[in-house]
Amino acid sequence: MSRRPRYESIELVLKNVPPVPAVVRYYDDFSESYSQVMNADSSDQWTIFFDSRRATLDFRLFDPEFRGLIKAWCSVLLAHLSPVSTEYYFARISAVPITQRPEESDTRPAAPRPMADTSPRIRSDP
Repeated sequence: MSRRPRYESIELVLKNVPPVPAVVRYYDDFSESYSQVMNADSSDQWTIFFDSRRATLDFRLFDPEFRGLIKAWCSVLLAHLSPVSTEYYFARISAVPITQRPEESDTRPAAPRPMADTSPRIRSDP
């Protein structure tokens, strides 16, 4: 049976995230050329170019304690996948609110809720 890790474990994971490189290179197959994000390690907004358009990955949407993790993840995505996929995944993960630390009580499984009575009601006329 799997348990969610305690917050101390999450802090340990965040401390062990590899550093984001200063320059992240990626390949745009539409223009058939390589592009790069300069100052990726210190910038909280990355502008990427692909399919003759540009997109901005705005890491300010995330709590500062998670930005390094999200930046490291995006640098790997850009290096190994298309910039289109990276933008798509970034848009999806930025829709997930990561604003509160899990409380100790959140690490225990929730108690099952009683099921609603969905049996048909039989009406008897006197």
